[in-house]
Amino acid sequence: MTSRGSRRRATGRHVAEDQTHNRLTYTCKDCNKVHQGLPAVVFEAPAPYYGIPAVEREHRTMLDEDFCCIDRESFFVRSVLIFPVKCVSDTFEWGTWSSLSKENFERYLRSFEDFDQSKLGPMFSWFCSRLPGYGMTGSLRTQLVPQDNRQRPLVEFYPDETHQIAIDQREGITIDKAIELARPVLHKH
Repeated sequence: MTSRGSRRRATGRHVAEDQTHNRLTYTCKDCNKVHQGLPAVVFEAPAPYYGIPAVEREHRTMLDEDFCCIDRESFFVRSVLIFPVKCVSDTFEWGTWSSLSKENFERYLRSFEDFDQSKLGPMFSWFCSRLPGYGMTGSLRTQLVPQDNRQRPLVEFYPDETHQIAIDQREGITIDKAIELARPVLHKH
């Protein structure tokens, strides 16, 4: 789990929104410094990848920054899970992984260089990242929603999914929860 840097600004001792830039500001409990916005929390590989012994990964897997394949039968795509943050315009973003069927994975690969990938439409997927603070999140039903202009696809939980992660995506999270979720990656660099 890493951070991809902040894309928002922060100022002030308390949690606040910078009115000129409409961005979240807060003071970190760990370092007592003001942080600008929320980092995106990124997972380097899908959860099933870590179930393969490290000595076997070179022969059984293919992993790059956008795709993963395990044993030529399990296929994964890096995706973006977005949580709205209540009371501010910021969102909290996770760089997660979603599985696709072989057929949908191949369709996605064929259109990967296209600037109009949304033409593929939503595709069924399983959520394949373990997010801290959410317990078991594997095998949650999602849709992978391809985006245009070479952006990573969004992941959306099914509307009837009752896991807390799905509820947080639909209803949003508090500023305090967003900051707490970001804490593990704020000081990694």
